[in-house]
Parts: sequence; structure tokens; C-alpha cells
Amino acid sequence: MIQNIVLSTIVLNTTINKYRKFVYKPIQSNYYLKYFVKNLISNETKLISMNNTHFILIRVNYYNKLNKTFNLKIKPYLGNQGCDTLKNLNNNLRTGSVYTIDFKNTSKNFKNTNLTSICFGDIRTIQSQPTFTKSRNILLNNQNNVILKLEKNRHFNFISDKTLFKNKKNMLVWRGSLKTGYQQNRKIFVEKYTNNYLLNITGNFMTIREQLNYKFILSLEGNDVATNLKWLMSSNSVCIMRKPTCETWFMEGLLKADYHYILIEDDYSDLIEKLNYYIKNENECLSIIKNANNYCKQFMDDKIEDKIGYEVFKKYINLCENIIV
Repeated sequence: MIQNIVLSTIVLNTTINKYRKFVYKPIQSNYYLKYFVKNLISNETKLISMNNTHFILIRVNYYNKLNKTFNLKIKPYLGNQGCDTLKNLNNNLRTGSVYTIDFKNTSKNFKNTNLTSICFGDIRTIQSQPTFTKSRNILLNNQNNVILKLEKNRHFNFISDKTLFKNKKNMLVWRGSLKTGYQQNRKIFVEKYTNNYLLNITGNFMTIREQLNYKFILSLEGNDVATNLKWLMSSNSVCIMRKPTCETWFMEGLLKADYHYILIEDDYSDLIEKLNYYIKNENECLSIIKNANNYCKQFMDDKIEDKIGYEVFKKYINLCENIIV
């Protein structure tokens, strides 16, 4: 975004300078004004196109980190023949599955979609071979989990928050599941802070709109990522969370602490201290909100999102050479 603004300013200034030498020639001014506008639009279009191409490539290579050809060593799922347990798949491509719908929307332009390994669900485990997943742990060597935008209707819900930050409650709110597994960290948090006057973390179900009445909203990972992170970062409330350990199409691994969200310790020990600090420093909160909102904007253009998904899939297909049964 910043790069686009800088480049656009350069184009604008350059074009204006070209136009200035004609400004005192009334007869020619209309002609050169038309030239000025046409030239500006043309250059601006080229810049946007150039920047989008670079932007798309960066994201494609983030989701699909594969950089050499590979063979699939086990037979992947084919058509409606069921799910081969050797593939470490935990879900069939059953009709009506949200994963199936999103996967097919991405792969519909490819003939060789059988040359894929797919693992649906809340995935943290790094796969033994290149496999399409919704999520992966944030690790250096996580390239075998190739990320697609799956279950997007649940996870990618951005909102329009009309309530100004200053008009919200000086409290933190959280609602979420306390089931077993990776959500044990949520139980620890609730047990630790149930009775704190600065927190509303237990009680009846709250809608997103009700939660947006609070200045601070906690985002806690569950089986993989925190579902509320996307709508929260597009709101006028501040996200508070631990450093992410899992990522999806939202590229949680790129989020910067105390820039896109307020970072707290893994054991939540500094939560109250952080709350008290940011309650007193509203400008810092507004800056974090602005940065978070800007981060979300890159996911809001459906055409660009579809293009990126297509290129991620294309890169996988091009690198996959053979299937070894």
C-alpha cells in the first residue's frame, strides 16, 4: 500500500512537471490537460498492474513454498473412490463439504487434479509429502503443507464496525469453545482470569456485534488458528493474543507483534499489565487498529484472491512429476 502511494506520487509529480510548461498557453491548455489526465491514468494503470503481479507472486510463494519437482509416493484420492488412509487424509471429498466446494472452485480449471494429495480439517501436522491443507504450524520447514483458501465462508468474514474506539468499553472480551485438545490453553486462561473486573470472558453467548462494544478482544488459537482473528482485525477494536503458532490463508505468520495486535506472554502473565497500559494510551491502540485494518484489505478483492489460488494450484501441478503407487 505504501509503495503504491509513493510510486503514484512520483508519476503524478512527473506528469505535472511536464504539463507546467504549457499552463500559460490558454489555447493549448485544454489539449494538454486531456493529455495530462490520459497519461496519468495510463501510467497509474501500469503501476497497479505491475504491483499486483509482484504482490500476487509474493503471496503465491508464501502459500506454496515448494521449489523443486516431487513425486507423490502414495496414491492420492481419486474421484469418488474413497479416502486412502495411507495418505493421512482425515476427510473424504464428500458432496456438500465446505472443504470440497472450496477445493473444487480452485481446481476446476485443471485437468490433472488427481495429481494431488489433500488433507482437509484443522491441520497442524507437517505432511510427509506435498499436500494441500487449510493450515500448518508456523515452522521453517513447513513447505509440504501447501495452503489453500479452504472453509473460507467461516474464516474470512470481514466486518464494517461503525462504533468508534473511544466509545467502547475499557474492557477485554472473549467467547469461545473450551473443548479438549489444543484448546487446553483456553481453559487455563479462563481459570486464571474468570473473576477479573477488566475481563468479560464467561457467561452467555455473545454475537460479534455485542463483542464489538469492547475496546479489546482476545483471540485464542483452538485446534488450529483463532476463527475470530479476521473479523477482529477488520474492526475498530484491538486484537490481543499470544504469538501465533499456526497459519492459514490469512498468513498469520506475517503478523507483527504490537503493530497488528497486542502481544501477550504464552502464560498470559502480562495481560493485565498490557491492558492497563493500552487503556491509557489510546493513540497507540488507534495505530494498531489502522495497521490491522490495512492488513485485512489485501484479502478483500475476490478476483485477486481467485488468481492467487489458481497460481498456488498451478505451481503444485507443474512441480508434481509422477505418482509412485
